Amino acid sequence: MKQKNRRQSGRLDYEGKRCSLGRILNISSGGLVVRSRRPKQVLTIIDLGAGANVLHLKVKLVWSRRSGFGAYLRGYKFIDPPGDLHQKLYGTPLSTSTSRVI
Repeated sequence: MKQKNRRQSGRLDYEGKRCSLGRILNISSGGLVVRSRRPKQVLTIIDLGAGANVLHLKVKLVWSRRSGFGAYLRGYKFIDPPGDLHQKLYGTPLSTSTSRVI
């Protein structure tokens, strides 16, 4: 049975960018997808950006599946993101790399 698309916002292509969870494939105002060979982290804080534009975001693992030999695709949901996260990611307001395991 095919899964229903549960996305609530558009995705930005972040191909090639990295965070401490792994290589970021895409990101939205609701979460991000990474490809990783690292051990699974269920709840963690990631830093996105650089310099004065760093966002410290708490994320929770919501799904994980194999993607090749020893690698995984993992979907993380942002926990209590800042109200202006959509604007910081997309450059427009919403209308209508280190981590710390916690």
